[in-house]
Amino acid sequence: MLGTVYTTHVWSEALFIIWLLVAGYIYIAKYKRAGFEVLYLTILSLSIGYAILLYFPAFATATESVPFTHPHIQATMTLLAFLFPLIEKRSTGFILLFIALAISLLYLFVFQASVFSIAFGILIGGFISFVFYRNLDWLGSMPEPLVLVFAIILPVFLMLLLAGMPYLILLPGILLGAGIGYTIERYKLRLELTFDAKSAVIGFSLIAVLVVPLLYFLRPAIAHIPFMELSIGIVIGFWMMFIVPFVLLLLNLATKQGNEHTIS
Repeated sequence: MLGTVYTTHVWSEALFIIWLLVAGYIYIAKYKRAGFEVLYLTILSLSIGYAILLYFPAFATATESVPFTHPHIQATMTLLAFLFPLIEKRSTGFILLFIALAISLLYLFVFQASVFSIAFGILIGGFISFVFYRNLDWLGSMPEPLVLVFAIILPVFLMLLLAGMPYLILLPGILLGAGIGYTIERYKLRLELTFDAKSAVIGFSLIAVLVVPLLYFLRPAIAHIPFMELSIGIVIGFWMMFIVPFVLLLLNLATKQGNEHTIS
């Protein structure tokens, strides 16, 4: 039993890192705005999933009590549902469906997750992406100061929601760092990435070289220190959304797009 729990934890940590790397790759190699949005939505979905477990722990079936959702299935579905409208090839859509099915079956049969939790995780995760796309025009027209305020207020609210799970304060920390970093990059630096193979490889490597060691090795060793989870999250989000593009600018792999904007 303990072995299964440990294996589940290791797999979930690996899946979490994969989400970050996928979002980072999209941000650096494909389209900055989509990369930020998929990162923010995925981490937001994971935070909501854990908040549901914290405040609505389980519901009773005929034979047992099961959680309302599965956070990792929920976040995975949010990420994949976000990507579906962006794909250009039908084969890519089948690959995304296969990934969703494979991860769901893995948690169901290998990690013994409840079929009800998985089903609700799929529904909630897909719904989050659906709501985002339904409100895309409104979100895109938000005034610049409101974007910055939203990027700060929402993570703070999630911190309060997840206060009962200190280990999860990493999640709103990532949202806070990413929101501030992307806002500064978007309205002050306005970097235009080249999106060629060289910049993609270097940018992705810069993301991976911080995210993987920080989450896999350093985080478990220092997580007990007060505010360290929050600090790690802020560093990861800000590094991905601002520092890496800025380094690419210094390496002449990105250019400044017009004049900077002033947030007033």
